[in-house]
Formats: sequence, structure tokens, C-alpha cells
Amino acid sequence: AERAGKAIVVRDGSAAVRFEPAAAGTVHFEVTQGTPVTIHDRREGWLQVERCDGRRGWIERSALAELDDLDFGA
Repeated sequence: AERAGKAIVVRDGSAAVRFEPAAAGTVHFEVTQGTPVTIHDRREGWLQVERCDGRRGWIERSALAELDDLDFGA
């Protein structure tokens, strides 16, 4: 299994976090731009994430920027 990682929501406005990794999946909750999340799993364009309050769900990969991938100019 891949290691857990950290990410931040970059989609303008808000992004749906779903019960399953599918566009037709029921929305569990929404996250707004700038929300930090922890990544727990990955499936074909989807990431299973956890919010700081412990709620988990699936979000489209394109809605996030993984912090390990960001270049802070260091």
C-alpha cells in the first residue's frame, strides 16, 4: 500500500467528497479550497481522504494538490 500523504484542496469554491470513488457516488460532505486533508488510498483518479474531524470519503484527484508535489521554492 502507498504511504499516507497530505494534500490541500485547490479546486475553486468547493469539491464533493463521496462515499465511493465514482462520479455517481453519493456526496458525503464537501470541502472548500484551502482545506488540508490526509490521503489514505488511491483508485484510478480518486483519492480517499480524511478531514481533520475524522470524516473520510473519496474526492477526484484533480481537486487536490499533494503537498509532496508542491514546490515551495526551497
